[in-house]
Amino acid sequence: MLIAVLPALAQRGTPTATADRELARIDSLIAADALAEARDRLAAWNSAHSASDASVSGPARALALMLAGRLATTWDAAEQAYIAVALGYPVSPQAPEAMLRLGQGLLAAGRPGDGAARAVAYLERLINDYPNSPFRTQGYLWLARAQDARGRAGAACASLRQAATLPADSALARLITAEIGRICRG
Repeated sequence: MLIAVLPALAQRGTPTATADRELARIDSLIAADALAEARDRLAAWNSAHSASDASVSGPARALALMLAGRLATTWDAAEQAYIAVALGYPVSPQAPEAMLRLGQGLLAAGRPGDGAARAVAYLERLINDYPNSPFRTQGYLWLARAQDARGRAGAACASLRQAATLPADSALARLITAEIGRICRG
């Protein structure tokens, strides 16, 4: 009896593989700027996979949260999703990007008080905790901007100089060079 069931399961795929395929499809929709459809599919995915659904892997949950952050229409909703990734799934592949997005969002939101300080904390975690992350160079750039917003030009300049030593595409390298010219006097 068990032998007859195995081929049927193999054809459908494991629950995790099915979830991963749907999340990859949602990611593709975001890249294609089909945001309404991506939101609908993510809402359906979340309805079908409750938080207590043990068939969904941690990496799939982290990806679903990251997609929710990317699809959020308000900073508050995005921030909640990114914090959930950063704190709930710190070893997931999405954690470094969540840290970057938190730093960027907190700085861009321009909230009075501790926004820049919180941005610095998340960006420093990205840089220190994920030394092999492809988001590290961007992390240094945004860390410098957050440090500058806090009136710490010397620290910002040091972060920019470190960013300039890391791999970057030409657009990012130009941004770093421009920020060095703006912040590092002398």
